[in-house]
Amino acid sequence: MKLLLKQDEDSSAEHPRRRLHFPHLSTKKIIYGALAIGVFVLIVWAFSPAPIPVETAEVTSARLQVTVNAEGKTKAIALWYQHR
Repeated sequence: MKLLLKQDEDSSAEHPRRRLHFPHLSTKKIIYGALAIGVFVLIVWAFSPAPIPVETAEVTSARLQVTVNAEGKTKAIALWYQHR
């Protein structure tokens, strides 16, 4: 893609203004492109998941106290390798 720099017709200024010239872009293409981007954004927004409410609390520093009130079996496997 090649962008052309085109000078304005007013050559009396010391530093002539330059503007980008896009010969392949028409107003119709720009409008259709903007509409396509808008439709894409709406589709992404429509299918985005809703936020999930969560509980929040202030963090404090204290001793950890945990109790477990349940019955269960302990499965301990002793693995060792005896080298001779």
